[in-house]
Amino acid sequence: MTSLKGEDATITGRVRIGNEHVNQTECMRRAKTKGAHRAATDISSSTTLLIWGGLPVNVVSDPDREYSRKLIKADDRRRDGDHVHVVDEAGFASLLRRQPAHCLRLTKARRTVVVERPEGQGILGGPLKIRKPTTREGNALTVDLSKLDAATEAHEKTLRALERHLHGHDIRVHAPLNTAPRFDVGWANGSRVFVGEVKSLSATDQDQQIRLGIGQLLDYQQQLLPQKVTPVLILERKPRDQRWRDLCHRLRIVVTYAPKFPDV
Repeated sequence: MTSLKGEDATITGRVRIGNEHVNQTECMRRAKTKGAHRAATDISSSTTLLIWGGLPVNVVSDPDREYSRKLIKADDRRRDGDHVHVVDEAGFASLLRRQPAHCLRLTKARRTVVVERPEGQGILGGPLKIRKPTTREGNALTVDLSKLDAATEAHEKTLRALERHLHGHDIRVHAPLNTAPRFDVGWANGSRVFVGEVKSLSATDQDQQIRLGIGQLLDYQQQLLPQKVTPVLILERKPRDQRWRDLCHRLRIVVTYAPKFPDV
């Protein structure tokens, strides 16, 4: 499908657009601004489009969950010859940009609905357009020193707070040896060795800082092989987006943040 215009849309689950989680009320508002005839959270006989959000998996097997019931109803409508478009959050984002979205296939076995996504759905967009290189004047790239100073101050403040926290648990903090990677802080607790990278979040882009910290920690871990170390991402405050904690958990990176430094 190529447009929201005239569609009677039903929204289920949490929808993520770009890096932003958008609640259902806001999703309905955005759908209407792009021409949807109706946008609601309930599925009815007039529904023509189901926007399926918040589920990274392809198999929905819990019939008691609201999102399962809606998918099952959409599949039942299709089997009766009344087609209901189904798009995931990536498809919805495309429709909001007035770009085509794949209508997802549904396969039903007993009380399980399987969502069949095309290869690259939600990842691969249109053809890559390679732009011609441009030239810049020598003074075109500048650094905001006030932000840099603020970030440095926040970095040191977070590091001092962590030192006090660990000292309260009779743990001494260490700088890296000259022959070791340049991590911000290290410590030992029993037989476990931890290497930490501190990232300030106040005066800079959170996503950029956290990505940088994760990359640095993975690099330190690799450089220190065959020794086993536990990498720790130490943040000025709790990150806004839960996805960073989920990613670090998958990578076995401990995430902690001021002022209480949980999990450390």
